[in-house]
Formats: sequence, C-alpha cells, structure tokens
Amino acid sequence: MREVLVAAAIAAGYSLLVGGVGVLAVPLLRRRSIGTALGAAVLTSQLAVVLAIAGAAAGMFVAGEDLAMVVAACAVAAVTGLCVTGVLARQVAGGTDELRSAVRDLAGRGTFTPPPDPAPEVAALSADLAGALDALDAVRQARRELVAGLSHDLRSPLAGIRAMAEALEDGVAPDPARYRRTIRRDAERLTAMVDDLVALALHDREPTPRADPVPVPLAELAAEAVGAAEAVAAGAGVRLHSAGPAVTVTGDRDALRRATGNLLQNAVRHTPDGGSVAVTVGVDGPDALLTVTDGCGGIAAEHLSRVFDTGWRASPARTPDGGAGLGLAVVRAVARAHGGSVAVRNVPGGCRFEMRLPRVQGAAGSGVFRAS
Repeated sequence: MREVLVAAAIAAGYSLLVGGVGVLAVPLLRRRSIGTALGAAVLTSQLAVVLAIAGAAAGMFVAGEDLAMVVAACAVAAVTGLCVTGVLARQVAGGTDELRSAVRDLAGRGTFTPPPDPAPEVAALSADLAGALDALDAVRQARRELVAGLSHDLRSPLAGIRAMAEALEDGVAPDPARYRRTIRRDAERLTAMVDDLVALALHDREPTPRADPVPVPLAELAAEAVGAAEAVAAGAGVRLHSAGPAVTVTGDRDALRRATGNLLQNAVRHTPDGGSVAVTVGVDGPDALLTVTDGCGGIAAEHLSRVFDTGWRASPARTPDGGAGLGLAVVRAVARAHGGSVAVRNVPGGCRFEMRLPRVQGAAGSGVFRAS
C-alpha cells in the first residue's frame, strides 16, 4: 500500500508541474487559432501522463525496458490525439468560418443568415448577433420616423412663417396683428423643438445631470410649471389643479423644470376643451413622486410601452398641433439621468404620468402647495 501511495504522490507532483506550465501558457494561446489551443491542451495532458509515469517508475525502480515501452505507448497516444485534435479543430473552425461568411454577407448585402446546424457556441453567438441586429434595425426605423416627423413639423410652420412674412412685407395681410402673433407662436414652437433635440443629444452623450446637483423643491418646481402653462391651458379651455406636500430632490434644477413642463404641456395638449389636468407631488418610501393626470381619454394598451420613445406619436389625433414627439423622450432622459424613472398608465377618462425621483431623506415638510 505504501508503494502505491508513493507512486501516486510522485505522479501527482509531475502532473501538477506540467499543469502549472500549461496554465502559464494560457495567456499566450488566447490569441492563437482554435487548432493550436486544442493541440496544446492535448499535448499538455499527454506530457503530464508521460512525466507522471516516468517519475513514478524511476521512484519505484521499474526496469528501463518497461519504462521505455510505457513512454513509447504514451508517445503514440499523444500523436494520435494530436491528429484527432486537428480534425476536430478543423470542424470547429469550419463553424466559425461559416459565421464569418454570414457577417461578410451582412456587410455586403445588409442581410444576416445564421450558419446551418452550428455548434452550440456558434449558435449562441449567432443568436446574440441576430438580436443585436434586430435592435439596430429598430433604432434605424425610429430614427427614420423621427427625421420624417421632424421634417414635416419644421417645414409646415416655416412655410407659414415665410408666407405671412411676405404678406406683411407686401402690405396685403388682412390682419397684421394676428399674423404677427401667429409668427411668434410658431417661432416659439420651433424653438421648443430645437431645445428638446439639444436636450436629448446632451443626455445621450452624458446621461448624468450636467450641472452640479443642488436641492430642488419638487412642489415648487411643479407650481412653476403650472404657472407657466396657465395661459395655454386657459386658451384651450383646460383647468389646472395642483397640490402636494413639500418634497425635495437633488439634481439639475433646469433639467427637472423642463421635464416637469413637458409633462404638463403634453397633458394640456391632449385634454379636450372643458377638461382638467391635475398635478400632484407625493412621497413613496425613499422616492418623490410627481404625477400628471390628464383627460385625453386614454392610450391604447399596445402603445403604452412606446409613449416615451423618441419621435413616437400614436396618431395625428394625439398631436393636432404638430408636436414632434420629443417632449416625453426628454422627460425619460432627465428622469434616468437623476437615477429615477417615468411611467404612464391609463386611468378613468385619461392617462396618468408618474415621474419617480430619489428623495432627500427627511426633507419632506408639512407645508403644501395648491393651485387651480
């Protein structure tokens, strides 16, 4: 029994030595071909066997002829293993060659066809690549829709501004004061579109608040947004109601003001004459909540997940004044940049948009803001 333990210990020592060398060689083989890596693995295992047997035999004083026969047998096994490894490596490399050919077809023809009957690893890689391409196609489609929508939204008011400016210049405008008001209104709408585009671009490039975070009283911000929207709401026949406790968040005040204003403008735009919009501020555990409830009549369930997509518009009916579909995308970008989120759900008679932001703990006061 003792001899067996000694032989096993000697064999283990030599095997660990060869294995250690193999481990050290792994970084050198990482950028080599699959065939080279597989061949090195087979050679390492066979070398470990040969040295283990030779060491054990030398320690146990096995006859030289017997040792030579064992080593020769191991050498033949190693050569056979390397040959088999070469065949297997060629098969594996063939799968990667098919995948590489499919990728070249993608670059040339714009279509991706996964290799037929691939190995599981190649199949998983092909599936990941196909999923990434589907996502890229969705982004491209969204970009095309955005460009098409913006082209229309910019061209229409610009054409109107030009026509009215020419009428004013030629002195043929039937109502010059109304023309000037319309030009100013359309110019302000175009400015808002450009501001939204700039805000989205900045948040895509730097998805964190650009200004140094400062304490922001959310109720005060909501009151400012309500005040800024009162004239537009009154012109549309929409009543505004707002209330809530004093809640403080931390972040970029200008960005949060824009997000709050966009939510409120969106609600007023889609609420019919005689309807109402409610703005509330609240607390939910560690989060501050700002909710805007409108009277739009609701959004189709299949469209709820796309409401915050850049450039998305459910139908012209939801954007009768030519909104570019950017305002809610800005809201989502701002909320995410502040570690928060925004969501929408249907409620009786309309929709409720909820922006959730991390709250400054202990900053919720007993005072309330209320406006109508």
